[in-house]
Amino acid sequence: MFIAFAAISAASYYTAESKVVDLVVQNQDQILKDVKAVTDTFFEEYTDASKRFAKKIENTPNDEQSLLAEIKFQKGQTSYLVGDLYFGRDSDGYFFQSDGTSLKPDVDNFDPRKRSWYIAAKEKGGAIYSEPYIEAVNKKLVMSFAAPVYKDGKFAGVSAIDLKIEDLSKKILDMGKTKYSYVYIMHKNGVVLIHSNPEIIGKVVDFSKTVSTKLKDGDFDENGLISYVNPEGKNVMAKTLPINDEGWLVVAAMGTDTFSSNTLPLLKAQLALAVIFIIALSVFVYFLLKKSLSPIKTIQEKLNEVFAFITHEAKAPEKLEINTNDEFAQMSDSINQNIDKVIAGIKKDSTMIDELNNVANMMIRGNLGAKISSDPNNPALMELKNLLNTFFASISENLKSIVSVLSSYTKNDFTAKVELKEGIESDIKDMIMGVKSMGEVVCEMLKGNLEEAQSLEEKANVLAQSMKELTDGANIQANSLQESAAAVEQMSSSMNAISQKAQDVTRQSEEIKNIIVIIRDIADQTNLLALNAAIEAARAGEHGRGFAVVADEVRKLAERTQKSLGEIEANANVLAQSINEMSESIREQAEGINMINQSVSQIDNLTHKNIQIIGKTNEVTSEVDDMAKLIVTDVRKKKF
Repeated sequence: MFIAFAAISAASYYTAESKVVDLVVQNQDQILKDVKAVTDTFFEEYTDASKRFAKKIENTPNDEQSLLAEIKFQKGQTSYLVGDLYFGRDSDGYFFQSDGTSLKPDVDNFDPRKRSWYIAAKEKGGAIYSEPYIEAVNKKLVMSFAAPVYKDGKFAGVSAIDLKIEDLSKKILDMGKTKYSYVYIMHKNGVVLIHSNPEIIGKVVDFSKTVSTKLKDGDFDENGLISYVNPEGKNVMAKTLPINDEGWLVVAAMGTDTFSSNTLPLLKAQLALAVIFIIALSVFVYFLLKKSLSPIKTIQEKLNEVFAFITHEAKAPEKLEINTNDEFAQMSDSINQNIDKVIAGIKKDSTMIDELNNVANMMIRGNLGAKISSDPNNPALMELKNLLNTFFASISENLKSIVSVLSSYTKNDFTAKVELKEGIESDIKDMIMGVKSMGEVVCEMLKGNLEEAQSLEEKANVLAQSMKELTDGANIQANSLQESAAAVEQMSSSMNAISQKAQDVTRQSEEIKNIIVIIRDIADQTNLLALNAAIEAARAGEHGRGFAVVADEVRKLAERTQKSLGEIEANANVLAQSINEMSESIREQAEGINMINQSVSQIDNLTHKNIQIIGKTNEVTSEVDDMAKLIVTDVRKKKF
């Protein structure tokens, strides 16, 4: 009910809002049209005035005095709205003003022919008006109306009127000002022309730029309005209307809450009335239903008892008693009949469930042949009973088959296989296939073990034979090393003896050298004696001739002796050097033999250790051979 009233109120609200939107938009359109009418009249009036002023200048002599006098006279004929009147002469650029002064380009550095109003009027060949601007001196809002002047059919210059438009601006702004809207004038390029804020006139500001852009892009809402944010930061909607061919637009703006502020009170009133009506109607319906539907509470309580019984939260309920002759009495009889049926059915279902619990407990204890015999009232439970009996039978049969196969496996008979019956799927199938796969894997494993054990036995025999050969070779090697050590020891003794003999020879050579020294001294003395004898023989003359011959022979003998002694000494030195070198070589050989002897001793020790290791390895080989024989014997006892 509340939703219905809310829907009616919403429909009424949106209808009213639509009407308000239409009225506001129509009002804005009328304001825009009124402003356009005012501006059209204003532009037309002063355009004609500028043309009449141009006509007066055209009929005035072209000399300076005449022109100044005429312009001053025309100024006196105008209203307070007119500011200055002036004329720019095309021939020399002289500028004549209504205050009786004139400006010359070469003297005053002012040439009207370069001004925009002059150029525009000349190019158009007709009257023009400028955009509003703030006068620099008086800070007044003015516009300029200008028209070309022709003399004798030739262009002679441009005359113009400065017009104060503050009254026009105020009139336009007042026309569009309401409690929810206002108006202003702007150029389509975004320049503000007339606005309540004089600071932005002649400028492009953010909001005017937004309006210009959206107008150019055709960005309007469904009511033909442009939305933007005004300088005060408020969301507004605007409608525009062109007012001339120069791109001027009059804009009527209003707040976005304008529609809701006018329709919201209506909505509030409708909602208040709807709430009051709903409350009154609800109270009436409440008392009406309370009186006519009082038996429903009794029926509800009885149904709650039935549902509590069904959900096993209470015992079987008593029958329902309604002492009326209406539909509630018929409902009571029907409920009582169904209560009896529900109680009987639940009892049968309970009997079946109790039996199911017993069967489940029996199966938990390992009795796989149990079966449910009671028939329930619930068809779903009947279907469950049949399904469970089939399930129990299937489980029992499959598990017995698996147990039989596993029993064979415990007796080392892996030839038994589990038969996969048709229709078996999922976990039971996976279990049967798992047992079957396990038997096959065990068979393959036993075959592999047998082959590996036989191979291990063969390899153990080969290893034992190899270890025997290695032991024999190690013993022979040890004996050979002992003999080599003895031979090296004997060689070392011989080398020591040779070294000792060489030292003796060296010592004897030194003794020979000493004897040679003595003999050399004797030879020197003999040679000296022979020389003295020769001298004495020479003194003796003829008598000493024979003695001289003997002395000469003795001298020669002494010389030969000295020569022989030199050779003997040289040979003795060579012999001594050779013996020394041989002694050094013998010493080095002796050291080498000692090192060989040490190495042979170390090799002999290693050989004895290797023999010990070979002995232990031989024992391990024997144990591996025994293990391989045991494995082969054990595997051959199994059937696979």
